[in-house]
Amino acid sequence: MSLVLKNNLFNDSVEDSDISKTIRSQLFVGTFCNYKCKFCYYKPSLSIKNDPTEVYEQMNYVKKHGIIDIEFTGGEPTIDPNWFDYLKKGKELFRHLSLITNGQRMAKREFTKKCYDHGLREILFSIHGYDKDSHEKITGIPGSWEKILKAIDHAKDIGFIVRLNCTVCSVNYENLDRLALRVKEIKPLGFNFIPLNYWDGADSSGVDIPYHKMAPKIKYAIDLMRGHVQYINVRYMPYCHMVGYEEFLCNWHQHTHDYWDWSNSFKRLPVLDHREAREYVDEIRTHVYGKKVECLACKYRGICDGVEKKLLEHNELKGTPGDVVKDPMHYRKNYCSLEEYNRIIYAKN
Repeated sequence: MSLVLKNNLFNDSVEDSDISKTIRSQLFVGTFCNYKCKFCYYKPSLSIKNDPTEVYEQMNYVKKHGIIDIEFTGGEPTIDPNWFDYLKKGKELFRHLSLITNGQRMAKREFTKKCYDHGLREILFSIHGYDKDSHEKITGIPGSWEKILKAIDHAKDIGFIVRLNCTVCSVNYENLDRLALRVKEIKPLGFNFIPLNYWDGADSSGVDIPYHKMAPKIKYAIDLMRGHVQYINVRYMPYCHMVGYEEFLCNWHQHTHDYWDWSNSFKRLPVLDHREAREYVDEIRTHVYGKKVECLACKYRGICDGVEKKLLEHNELKGTPGDVVKDPMHYRKNYCSLEEYNRIIYAKN
C-alpha cells in the first residue's frame, strides 16, 4: 500500500496569481431530474421537487455579493414548473443567463426559442456518449441521443452560446475520438472533459476508470478538436498524466481563474479576493484529495490536486522531474481573459 500524503504538505510550492473576484455564479435549482445517469451525484433524490423560495434566495444572495452572470444547474432546470419564472427574475437581476441541461426539452425548437425570448443566452449541454447506444446507456433514457443533437442544432440556429460537457467514464473513454469528430462539426465555444469523481457521495463504482487509461484517449480527442473549439478543459486530473497538454488542465487552483465556470455551492460561493480563494481551494484539496510519495519530487506538486482519496490506490502517480512550477496559471495564461469573456457575453446580450 502506498503512503498517502495530504495536499497541505505541498502548499509552499504555490504562488498566488492575480485572481479577480468572480462575476459568474452557479444557481442551483434542485435535484429534480428526468434522466438517470449512471454516475449522477443525486441518484437518491432525482424525484424531489424543487423549492422556488430557495432559488430566489440564491438569486438575491449572489446579486448582493456582486455576481452579474448566473448559470442555472440542477437536476434538470428546464423541467421545473417555475423555469420561465426563474428566467424572468434572472433577467431582471443579472446581465447574462446560462443553463446546464441534458437537452431533452430543447429538442423542441419552440421551447428553446421561448427560453431565448425570456433572456437565456448560453447553454452548456451534457453530451456523454459518442453515439446512440453509448449516450443512452449512460443517461438511461431511450431517445436521448437524438434529442440532444436536435437541441444543439436548435440552440446554434437561434443564436445561443453553446458549450458541451462530457463525463468521461468506462462506457465512453475508449471512443472519445468518435465524440471529438462530432464536436468538430458542432464547433461549440467550449468543451469540458470531466473525469468521473465521487463528489457528494456519487456512486461511480463500475463506471469509473483509472487516469492512466483515460489520459491517452483524452489527449487524442484534444488533438482532433484543436482549432475547432476555442476553450477546451480537462477538469481535475493529475498533471503527470497530461504532460504536453498542461494548458488544457483545470485543477482547483486553475479553476479560480476560469471566468466561464468558477462557481460553487450556495453560501460557499467564491466571491473572494485572491487570498480567500487560495484558502478555499487549499481546504478542498486537503480534505478531498491525496498524493503519493512520488509526488514529492514532481515539478507539478504545488499546482496539481493529486487524486481523490477514494481513487488513490487505483491510480498511478508519476513524479515528473524539472523545475518546480509555482504559478497555477503558468500553462494557462492565454486561456481566457476577463476582457475576452466580457466581449463574448456583451455580444449576446
